[in-house]
Amino acid sequence: MFKQLSFTSTLILAAAFSAAAAAIAAPPQTSVVSIGFDHNAVVVSGITPGGRAVLFGVARERTARKPSSLRFVRRAEILVDAAKTGTVTFDLGESVPAVAIWAAIDLTSGGYTARPSVVSQK
Repeated sequence: MFKQLSFTSTLILAAAFSAAAAAIAAPPQTSVVSIGFDHNAVVVSGITPGGRAVLFGVARERTARKPSSLRFVRRAEILVDAAKTGTVTFDLGESVPAVAIWAAIDLTSGGYTARPSVVSQK
């Protein structure tokens, strides 16, 4: 059985992966990795064209059941830039959580970034 990680432990783990990826990357970073948000997606840009990026997210979300309660949701995805544009999109299939922290790492250059969601819930 796997032990459930706390919110703080998950953030520390994401930061450790970021630092490790940056430390072992061979080529120098030529662009700045950034994270943006669409209504239902997290967009990572500035990665190596044709490369891959790891996206980590931890969010506090309401459950759909009644009465609703808050829960922590962790996400980790490897995104491939098949279009070779330097941008990848992770479709959540629902609105981007208003309370979340995201980290992205370019697996080719080692470039990375982290930022909170700043999405208003309407």
